[in-house]
Amino acid sequence: MAIKNLVTEIQDVRIFKSERDKELACAFIQGAVYAWIGANRDKHFAVRDLFGGANAFVWQNTPLDPLWRNYLDAGKTSDEAFDLAAKAAGKLLKIVLHNDKREFLAHDGYVNSYSWVAEE
Repeated sequence: MAIKNLVTEIQDVRIFKSERDKELACAFIQGAVYAWIGANRDKHFAVRDLFGGANAFVWQNTPLDPLWRNYLDAGKTSDEAFDLAAKAAGKLLKIVLHNDKREFLAHDGYVNSYSWVAEE
């Protein structure tokens, strides 16, 4: 479907070493979105809700781990790599939502947030 009210452009993420790594990360993100919708149907969500807070340091051994590691391999410090990986995860989230069969609504604010548009 699409993302309604989206005011920012959808950008590709090119830090992955293979297309397969990118596909796995997108599938992982889609699973997190579906889990969020199942538990928080009427709440907005952003990348930090899905993968931040207590989840911010458990990317290791998940399909999101290559984001951080690839930035480290590119010469970034740990903090820089974390910041860039979080931004890349936000771009991937937008790609996932744009390509999803469900419809989502973008919400304007300090960070990009979204909500699921439930079918009637």
